[in-house]
Amino acid sequence: MSELKINTLQPLTATGTTVIGQSGDTITIPSGATMANSGTVLNFAPADIVKVSSVTYSGRATHSGANTAWYAITGLNLTHQAASTSNRLLFIGQMIGGLNPHGSSWLFRFIDRTNSTGDAGNMNANAQGSRLRANSKCYIDNTSWGNCNSMMAWVTPPSTGSIQYGVDVKHQHADWVMNGNYDNSDSGTVDRSRGLSTFHILEFDSGIIKTG
Repeated sequence: MSELKINTLQPLTATGTTVIGQSGDTITIPSGATMANSGTVLNFAPADIVKVSSVTYSGRATHSGANTAWYAITGLNLTHQAASTSNRLLFIGQMIGGLNPHGSSWLFRFIDRTNSTGDAGNMNANAQGSRLRANSKCYIDNTSWGNCNSMMAWVTPPSTGSIQYGVDVKHQHADWVMNGNYDNSDSGTVDRSRGLSTFHILEFDSGIIKTG
């Protein structure tokens, strides 16, 4: 093996092209070395998933007060700093909950807590009259029941700053509980089992996003 030690590699002419290797060759960047770019990179494959943020909540959060303001589930707050505003964030959530009295509905929504909005970035449903803009809604008919809600959104990051996102709930009647059923009896039955709520953010590189 030959070794060539140089500081700068330049073409013979000011507008020339410098070629390293030829077709079929492998150029190896050794372990511990850094390839720093201060210009434009062409024909490199995008990074696909750039970053992942995730939080899991197993507590028994409760809230009383029918049709009041949205209630923040603080155990699912999640901070994410996007690498680029051209990238896209895939929000994935799984929410478990129950109500007292039964025979009622509740809603979940994603929210940008840093900018105090749940209506931006395509996180929730579009506006339609005075209707609430939620991401998912559900209904149960017994206080020993619980419900699992899947949530998903394709979100444009508003900035490359550190942003705290979260999940809010709003319920139609009386009292709401998370990750179980409302009566909370200590029983080995399926009705009174515990659940697990999660919130994940996957950031995708803009180079792989197809729209249509």
